[in-house]
Amino acid sequence: MTGNAFESPFAGRLLSEQVTNPNILVGRYSYYSGYYHRHGFDDCARYLFPDRTDVDRLIIGSFCSIGSGAALLLEMAWWDWPLERISAALPLLCNRDIPALHAFWRQEPAGG
Repeated sequence: MTGNAFESPFAGRLLSEQVTNPNILVGRYSYYSGYYHRHGFDDCARYLFPDRTDVDRLIIGSFCSIGSGAALLLEMAWWDWPLERISAALPLLCNRDIPALHAFWRQEPAGG
């Protein structure tokens, strides 16, 4: 994207006017402002493929406001992992390297 679809950091746009991924459902009066990152909301839902129906769906309720830089990970229910796996993943869970966390999630746990 060469320009910026957002006028300012404070000028959000309705999600219903910008979401194109059929696996993202949005409620009424929910907003996103991607001013600092210069992309629409669809790019925030990482690894959510628009051309597949066998994947997770993201459902956002009404009256939500989501800011620039938000990254939503689906399918990686890490809170269900055994404590040892969470401990091993903690450095990845506490940083912004989303591709590395996704790669860790895709690995088979040791002994399983």
